Amino acid sequence: MKQKNEAGYTLVLVLLTITLILIFSVTLIGNVLNGALQNQKSEKNIQLDQSSRMGVMYVEKEINSANEEAKKAVIQWLNDFLTTDFIPTNAEIAAKYEEKFRTKLVDQEIISSDNTYRFKIDYISITRADNTLTVTYTVIPSLNNVYAQADLEREKTINIKIQEQNR
Repeated sequence: MKQKNEAGYTLVLVLLTITLILIFSVTLIGNVLNGALQNQKSEKNIQLDQSSRMGVMYVEKEINSANEEAKKAVIQWLNDFLTTDFIPTNAEIAAKYEEKFRTKLVDQEIISSDNTYRFKIDYISITRADNTLTVTYTVIPSLNNVYAQADLEREKTINIKIQEQNR
């Protein structure tokens, strides 16, 4: 019988095949993991954006509510003067409105019922010029109890209209 001397060609071929499979699988695993990481980052950014939008909507409603409550308080305050001869000036009425308005807006942290969304509201300033109030605020969104960078400052302007009525 003749003996074949293959000198380990089969072993070399098997090792080469295993090496190629490992190289391709490492590349594929890297791409799959990179795609999953990108999806996680995108989802996080989307959730932070939604949380920020919810915060802005909440602030807008709070400002509108504070506006209505301040109006009611000023009207009640003015009704107290109906029986007296004292008539407050427009500047005094605007100052009283601003005082009542400021007491309604406080910095706070809002947490969703399932504790996944939360945001902080910081009222930076409330300024009055003539008969206009400007509220400057920021909304800082959070995801899983980690606060992101603060959004840009936003402003909401409210015009105060004082209508004189005869007694």
